[in-house]
Amino acid sequence: MLDKIGVLLIHGFGGNTDEVKPFKSYLEKRGYFVLCPELKGHTGIRRDLCQSSYYDWLMSAESALIDLRKNCNLIVLIGFSMGGLIGLNLSTRHQLYAIAALNTPIYYWDFPRIATNIYQDIRLNKTTYLSNYIKSSLKYPLSSMISFRSLLAKTKGILKQVECPVFIAQGLQDDTVQHRSADYIYKSVSSKIKKLKYYKNADHLICHSQDKDMLFEDILGFIKNLSK
Repeated sequence: MLDKIGVLLIHGFGGNTDEVKPFKSYLEKRGYFVLCPELKGHTGIRRDLCQSSYYDWLMSAESALIDLRKNCNLIVLIGFSMGGLIGLNLSTRHQLYAIAALNTPIYYWDFPRIATNIYQDIRLNKTTYLSNYIKSSLKYPLSSMISFRSLLAKTKGILKQVECPVFIAQGLQDDTVQHRSADYIYKSVSSKIKKLKYYKNADHLICHSQDKDMLFEDILGFIKNLSK
C-alpha cells in the first residue's frame, strides 16, 4: 500500500479552528487529507470552556487522530499554541510521522512585547492592544487557566519522550508566548530530526501573519524531506 499522509490540525487554548484555517486550506489544495477538530468546551461560550479540562482537550484531539488513522497510515500533527502541547503529548502515545509546534508555550506572556504594544497604542492615541488584553483577561475562567497550566507542566515533563521528527516555529512578534519556549522545546525533545525556525513578521496568530506563506512552505518542505 502506498503511504498516505494525513494531517491533524489542532487549534489553541480558548480559540477555535479559524486560528489554523489558512493552513488547512493550503494543505487541502495540495491534496492532503486534513482534520481540524474543535476541542471540547471551545465553543466561544465561557461556561462551556469552564466545564472542560485539559484531559477533555487531549481526548478531543486523540479521537480525531484515531479517525484520521482510518484513512491515512502516516499522521502529521500540527498544533498551534496549546495545540502544540497536545501534539507533543499525543506523540508519546501514538506513532506520528512528524509534529509541527507553532508558537507553543513553555513560558508565556512576553511582558516586554506587551509593554511595547501598549506604548504604541498610547503613541498613536489608540486602544487596540489594551482592549485586546482586557478582553483576554476576562475571557478565560480561572479553572480553565489552571487546567491549561497543568497541561503545560505535564508536557514539559514528557518532552524527552518525544522522538518523532519535530518542526518548531516561533513568531518574533508574539506577545503571548515567550520566544525562549521554542528553544526549550528544541533542546528538550529526543528527536533525531528536528528544526527550529523563527519568523520575523509573525505575531501569535502565526497562521494569519505576514509570514504565513513562508511558514506553510517550510513545514511542507520539512514533511516532504522525511521521505528522502
